[in-house]
Amino acid sequence: MTGYAQVNVQIYNLWVRGYFNGTWTFGDLNCPLNVFSNPLDVQTQQYLSPAADPQYLDVDQPADPNVILNNFSWNMNSNSFAGSNTSCDVVKFLADTFASGTIKNLVHDNLVNFLKDKDSPQDETNDAPIAGALQGALQSLSIAGPIGSALGAQLDAPFNIVALDTVGITLRSNVRATSLNHPVNAPVFTGSLHINESSPSYSGNTPVNNLPYHLAIGLGSSAFNQLFKVLTEGGLLNLELNSLTSGGPQLTAGDLSGIISEFGPPIDPITPLRIVVEPSVAPVLTGNPGPNPNELVEMKLANLIIKIVNANTGSVYLSVGADVITGLALTYNQVTNSISIAIGEITANNVNATVIDNYIGTNETNLQALIPTLLTQALPSLSGGLGELPLPSILGLIPNGLEVSRQGQATSVFLNLSAP
Repeated sequence: MTGYAQVNVQIYNLWVRGYFNGTWTFGDLNCPLNVFSNPLDVQTQQYLSPAADPQYLDVDQPADPNVILNNFSWNMNSNSFAGSNTSCDVVKFLADTFASGTIKNLVHDNLVNFLKDKDSPQDETNDAPIAGALQGALQSLSIAGPIGSALGAQLDAPFNIVALDTVGITLRSNVRATSLNHPVNAPVFTGSLHINESSPSYSGNTPVNNLPYHLAIGLGSSAFNQLFKVLTEGGLLNLELNSLTSGGPQLTAGDLSGIISEFGPPIDPITPLRIVVEPSVAPVLTGNPGPNPNELVEMKLANLIIKIVNANTGSVYLSVGADVITGLALTYNQVTNSISIAIGEITANNVNATVIDNYIGTNETNLQALIPTLLTQALPSLSGGLGELPLPSILGLIPNGLEVSRQGQATSVFLNLSAP
């Protein structure tokens, strides 16, 4: 244990009732004892680490708490002893005269004994009350469930490192994503691209706007690549576009003939066409900055198959494989309290296309200018497939986005937390 969280608990207007019991010559003693402290301060050192099940955190309090009884006082009610007319005032007088400090020490020692850890760090059956309460509250500390549900994937993020310093507590996880849905035509991959990146080091303020924050969530390129893997396996890039604009009229040979003359006669201009997009591999983040402003990180799509087919018969007129370099932009959506994901701009300079099928005999060099246009039609569908990542509640508190930016090599969301 190299670092700890200082957890202090303050209780106002503490009142505890006990009984002074015993026997003497005149009978049994049973005098109510009232103890007061305002406030009671309990200072503890809590150590956090991954639990035996690393989906959760273990909290341990190895040292006894420091208990401070501020403004301590006590009194004893004047009930009578059984079988005697002598009141408890006699006992109160004797205790006040000879044992007042002893009573305070007795209360202090019993509180320490109640609040301390009574087992070993390896035995969690009898944790200190404050450590146990914190550990129970931290059971719900997970972003994997809400993000996985939003993306339609099984997302696990077991903790592997807990680091504490003067700025805050860093919880590091290894992300594991699994597909829950495999459409018939979607690919299945054996793995995702891993990028060796150093873990981000966070200061007390955001890196761009220099704002103080409560919580930062950072995802490395490898985590994103796992997400893109399962999304692609779920059919994210399997697209069929019947129009050049969202909600527009049916795409026809006449629409493309101005760009690719071979879609003119003898092909009937009203022949309905469909653009089919099929992935060969999942999109990957490289860890480099995005190629355009406002794109946080570079994204590459390799051998993305684009076909132009007859919408009635499915016959292929033209198919190409495209390698694309673009960027990924993330912004905070205040209305939905979520992170919106958008695919960046695609330009002809960042597209390399190879013709696979050319049944209409078009000039293949000229296709380089067409591919960005076709991909631009697909991008809204791709972005819509990613959707938005909801910001989950943290320990019952509501997150509010401050900034989405790069911290080191991690794409990070900076949040403040507020009561619901």
